[in-house]
Parts: sequence; structure tokens; C-alpha cells
Amino acid sequence: MNAAEDIRGPAGRAEWEKIRGAVESSTGMNLGDDRSSRFDHAVQDLVRASGSGSADLLSGLIADETRRPGLMGHLVRNLTVGETYFFRGADHFQAIREHVIPDRIAARGNDRTLRIWSAGCATGEEPYSLAILLDRDFPHLADWNVEILATDLNADFIARAVNGRYRHWSFRGSEIASDTRYFHPVGELIELDARLRKSVRFMVHNLAVDPFPRFAGGDDAFDLILFRNVAIYLRSDVIRAIIARFAGCLSPGGYLLLGESELREDLYAASGLVRAPQGLLKKGVKKGDILQHSNIENNGVTDFAGPQLSNSRDINVAMLENVPLPAPAPAKDDLSLALEADGRGDLGAATLHLRRALYLQPRAPLPWFLLGTIETRLGRTQDADRAFRNARELTETLHPAEQLPYGEGLTAGALVRLVGELLHAGALS
Repeated sequence: MNAAEDIRGPAGRAEWEKIRGAVESSTGMNLGDDRSSRFDHAVQDLVRASGSGSADLLSGLIADETRRPGLMGHLVRNLTVGETYFFRGADHFQAIREHVIPDRIAARGNDRTLRIWSAGCATGEEPYSLAILLDRDFPHLADWNVEILATDLNADFIARAVNGRYRHWSFRGSEIASDTRYFHPVGELIELDARLRKSVRFMVHNLAVDPFPRFAGGDDAFDLILFRNVAIYLRSDVIRAIIARFAGCLSPGGYLLLGESELREDLYAASGLVRAPQGLLKKGVKKGDILQHSNIENNGVTDFAGPQLSNSRDINVAMLENVPLPAPAPAKDDLSLALEADGRGDLGAATLHLRRALYLQPRAPLPWFLLGTIETRLGRTQDADRAFRNARELTETLHPAEQLPYGEGLTAGALVRLVGELLHAGALS
């Protein structure tokens, strides 16, 4: 029996699919296949929260125009994923710093205007990273008219972004939290300086159906639009339409930045954009004018072999027994696949990929830590504790400043602090 059968009611699957269709139509999300489980849980939660008692009654409530916005908002909160952190994707930010911003400064020298849009900004780490980059590396822009717009479908994410307070986990890709120009501690949280918070304008926005904040034409066009790790949750037809609309909002020579897994030619070929390095698309240029990128194409995350640890450490590998293994592949590949699976709500696939990564690199601390977080969410406390203990023991053998394998800049000291926070909160034994 499907986990949702007990609340479907007499109308059965038809009403269930009617709800799915309403959500997909309103958001552009793809809620089939590997996201169906997450959708089922979201509907069950809304049935309980709304007091409707069954999916067929809930479907009727959603059809009510007065109730629809609130109910759809509840579903969106459970269906969207806010997995992000400051300066996520070091190669992207390097390309922005070394090429995109200098290029746009040269193009905008007369009107001294720079406009950036972080579309699908989640809890704000991406647009705030951009604000920090501009403030730190381009101080002369203080005399320019610089706008950073950040939008997301999830109203809760936007509220958290405006608040500007983050846990240590949001800084796992960099050491920027220690920069007192931008951050200061507030209890167990880290707060962004008010000056930077004011430099970003946040708004709730539905890319699939809402009018875009700005349209094509002159000074009102965007110089850079970031649309990273959002398209993976949307239908292909919706993605193509959104990218075409982005193209219409870009200034001549402006840039659109996609996630690496989303940079498919069939999604942008009809939009008039030309591919440039590091996930960038550029408007209004010929192929011969594309950025020369020999100095940045190999500056992504390095595949590490993993630290050499003392044999005295007794790492518990019981969790790896009976794991079906494919042909050997780099452990980082499975770690990336685990994060993608987690992002779409498929915790089973995420767990499997993490265990495969650990089969290849059993002494890599980060996969153990991520496995612990997923086991915790699945309610498997003993397995979670065991994974967290392994992560802690492995990390404590390293120098605090050493960067962890596959951690995109996360240091051993930062991970020890994260595990310490969990210990302090009573999450671990």
C-alpha cells in the first residue's frame, strides 16, 4: 500500500493526481518519478494541517480561489529544497570575479549601473555572497548604482534570507564567517552585517507564472542572472520558457549562469544565448567573442585521494555491508550524486550513494557526516550516531586548517565545530 492511501478518500487516485496537476501547473515543478514520494508526504502533511481529512476534500479546498494561495504555499514549503551555502561553487564565483564583473564594468562605464538577479535564491546565501564579492573585490562600485535582486518561490526561505542569520553549516564552503567586516556572532548563529543585508532586495516570485521583475531594454536590463540548481526540479518545457524569458531580460553582452548539470544545449539553444565557460551563457555575442577561459577551466574542485590516517583508528564499516556496488567510480562522483538525490528528496538514493563513496574512501570524513545527517532525518538514530562518531574521529586527526576531501573548501576545524553543535543540541550520544 502506498503511504498516502489512508488519506486518499473514496475518490482515489484521481483526486490525488488532480492535486499533483494543480501544483505542477502553478509551479512548473516535475513531481513525478523520483519526486513522487516527497509529493506524497507534502500532501499528507497538508491534509493534516488543513483539517480536510482526505485528499479528495483537500482537492476541493484547493479549487476554492480564496483558499488556494495559502494551501499551495504550504505545499511549496514542503516541496522546495533550501540546500545552499556561502560562495557555493568556487569556480562560478571565480568566473564572476575575474571575468563577468570586469566585463560588465567596462560595458556600463557610461551609466555606472550594475544589475544582478539571483533567481531561486533559497535562504539568501547566494545573493549575499555576491554582495560580499562586490564590496570586497570592487570597492569603486560604491559610487555606482548597484542592484542585487533575489527571488524565490518559498516565502519562508525569503523571510529567513531577510533576517540574515545563519548556522555554521551555511559557511562550509569558505571561511568568510570569520571576516568581521561582514559577520558577527549572535548566540549560536552568525549574522550578516546590516549594511550588506540592505544591499539585496528580496521578493517572493514564481518563475513559472509571475511577470518577470524586469524586461528587455536599455538601462532596465540585467547584467547577470544566476539560475543555479533550480532547473533540476522543473519540467523541461518550463525550463526552456524561463531561460528564454531570462534572455529577454539581459542587457546586450549580459550573462546567465546555470548549474553545471543544467547546462544542456536543448534548454537554451532557442534563446539566442551563446555558451561561455563555467556554466555561463552570454547574450548578443558571436562565437569568436566568447570569453577566453584557459585560465579558469581547470580551477574547479580537485579530486583528493583522502588523508592518510593512523591504522590505530578503528573505523566502523558495518554500515557498508551488503551494499550493491557498480563499476568503480571516483568517490566524489557518488558524493555529488548523493547531494543531488538529497536535494530532490530521495533519501534512499542519497544514502546508497554515500555508502558507495565510503566504500571507495572509508576514511573521508565528509561522507560520514552527510550520511549521519540523512540517517537522523530517517529516524535511524543508532546508524546516525555511528556515522557522526566516525566523522568526528577522522576529522580530529587532521589539522584544523586542512581542507577536507570533497568539501569545496570546508576545513577540518569547521566540521569539528558542526559536530560539536549537534552534540551540544543533544542530537548525538
